[in-house]
Formats: sequence, structure tokens, C-alpha cells
Amino acid sequence: MIKSVAESKKITDILHFTSNSGLLGILASGAVLPNSELKEEDTLAFVFKQNSEKRKERNLKWLKYVNLSVTKLNKEFFSYSENRHRSVDQFWCILSFSPSLLNDDGVFFTTTNNIYPSCLRGEGVSAFGRMFNNSIEGKFQKTISRTIEHKESWTTCEQAEILYPGKLSLDYLQSIYVKDIQSKHIVKSQLAALNLKHDVVVCPAKFK
Repeated sequence: MIKSVAESKKITDILHFTSNSGLLGILASGAVLPNSELKEEDTLAFVFKQNSEKRKERNLKWLKYVNLSVTKLNKEFFSYSENRHRSVDQFWCILSFSPSLLNDDGVFFTTTNNIYPSCLRGEGVSAFGRMFNNSIEGKFQKTISRTIEHKESWTTCEQAEILYPGKLSLDYLQSIYVKDIQSKHIVKSQLAALNLKHDVVVCPAKFK
């Protein structure tokens, strides 16, 4: 099973980042919704902000999936999102999900960012393992190779994705990472207002 392979690689975090306003919508819904459903969800319209205009260029099929990372963030996309919303009064959160979701039906694994022409995607153990190949073809057909700096739990390309079909239930949620104690207090207040209990962890290193 894929979860067993993940355990052998010491993978404990499957990550999804969002703004604090996006987090409120996620908590209220009880799930992370794919982009296609967010645009149709009237109750979430006021908290949803599209992170990337490039997402609109994707095949409609992939808009029905939630985008996740293994162990560490897609730093390029996160930095782009931070810069795009730099004038907005908000902060960022990272949701950590259990690797057990990897065994669910219909989950796809990509070698790099799903929008790149060089991206290889597929289902099952072999496709998951391919994310950790010694070398893969990345952006602009550039070869990305594993180095001694790569932890065993890191994908070869930092932009590799897990594509989860449909709604991702918060039943899988392990913790919520924030950068500082002030952000933690705000998230804890959101949770209390919704009568929810989830671990909120101050861990600025997760955002680097």
C-alpha cells in the first residue's frame, strides 16, 4: 500500500496552504474543497481568493482536485501567492493531513507542478514512487536531481503534487501550522467559534 511506502520514507505530513480567511471557509465546510466547488459555494464566496491565475488554464478535470504537497511546501507557488496578496491584511496557515489519505481511490501523483508539460502523473504505488526518482524533468525541461541535501521524505521536485479528488475531509487533519503566536490565537478563536478542536502549532520553519 502507498501508506506503507510513505511510512518507509518517514513521511508524516501531507500539506495544503491557505490564508486565514480561506481557513475559516475550510473549517466551516468541514473539508478542503477543490477550486471547481469553491466557485459554486455561495457561503464561501466571501472568503475564497484564487491563489493563482495560472490555475484557470488547467484542464477542467484538474480543477476538481485538491492540490497537496509532501512534507514541505511548494516554495515557488507559496512565494508567488504571498506576493500576489501582499497588500491584503491576512496571514498564512498550513494544514497538515495524515498520509493515510494517499490510499484513497482516485488520488493522482505528479512528478512536478501539474501545469508543466513535462509533468508525469498517475495513480498507484509506482506513480507515488516516481515522485522520488533520482532525477526528473521539471520546469522548462530542466533536469532536477536528488542531492545529499534531500531528506528521504522530500519529493525530488519541490513542486511535485498530490491531487486529491473532490472534497478532502478534515477527518484527515492532524494539525494547523502558523508562523507566530498571534496567528495561533486568531486560529484558536476561529476554532472556538465553530466549536472545533484541532491542534494549532507555531512552526515558522514549515513556511520556508
